[in-house]
Amino acid sequence: MKILVTRHSDKNPQSQDYLCDQVFHGLNGLGHETTDDFRFWYLYRSEFQPWGGKYNINEGHYHGSLLYGGGFSYAATLDENLNIVRDPEIIQQRIKTHYYDKIIIGRPDYKPKYFNVIFEYYKRQDIITLDGRDEQTIDDFLRDNTIYFKREMFQEPDKFFNPVSFAIPVEKCRVERAEKTQAMGTVVPGRVNTYRYKVEKEYYDDYARSLFAVTHKKRGWDCMRHYEILSNRCIPYFSDIEHAPKNTMTTLNKQLLLEIKREVDKNKVEYYMPGNPGWAQYCVWEDILHKEFITNCITTKLAGYILKNV
Repeated sequence: MKILVTRHSDKNPQSQDYLCDQVFHGLNGLGHETTDDFRFWYLYRSEFQPWGGKYNINEGHYHGSLLYGGGFSYAATLDENLNIVRDPEIIQQRIKTHYYDKIIIGRPDYKPKYFNVIFEYYKRQDIITLDGRDEQTIDDFLRDNTIYFKREMFQEPDKFFNPVSFAIPVEKCRVERAEKTQAMGTVVPGRVNTYRYKVEKEYYDDYARSLFAVTHKKRGWDCMRHYEILSNRCIPYFSDIEHAPKNTMTTLNKQLLLEIKREVDKNKVEYYMPGNPGWAQYCVWEDILHKEFITNCITTKLAGYILKNV
């Protein structure tokens, strides 16, 4: 399938968008011919080095950069398809001749330069909107004229309006459970003094050796931290999970996470350390969450979900 992913932006270190980037990554992983119209430079291994400065392809991680969140979990994850054509005149002509099977509008508040011509030549069922914003705001025009995927979704879904959640590249997922040597992860959202990791591998390793890691709603309910915790075979201690809306974070087992939180509150985290009475129960929980995570929360699964619902 030929897919155009279009989002008005520029070569700005703060221009990335988690949801759009994850779908783009997943579509590439599924083998589709996927065109990023302004070139999502930070996703490419060939580009990260001159911008981030210290990417080491042999070590598989990188040091501090200009990217949001240090680029953790999304930057430098793709080899670029050098045959992709991004010339604006050619893209516009291809839209007019229906070269692309589907067109994805990456953010409703970043209107692409081809916005008008897209709606002149494409029908609703071939245009996808990815609304990954924290706000509950909905773009009424795109809601009525595209297949709309909303991340922070409090409304009920319908044929053209679907919930969507974040995902993570499968290569970021730890296969085996690491030895657990600490009860809680170091990083606590909102406590800036705990944001000590500048290297992705060190950040991941901290989760891997932890039984649990604190997470909660930020500006939006869905947050990459949930997925980074789970991808490293650690269990999120989701402090406010009982208030999460039904149609947000739909790929996470919110009921099980709530049950785990209640049990941890009752028994305390140390109860689940290796050698203590709760360790066997911890392993059961973590195995369930890991299997569900690999089934539902990697980028190729996200991209497949998007195409299935179009």
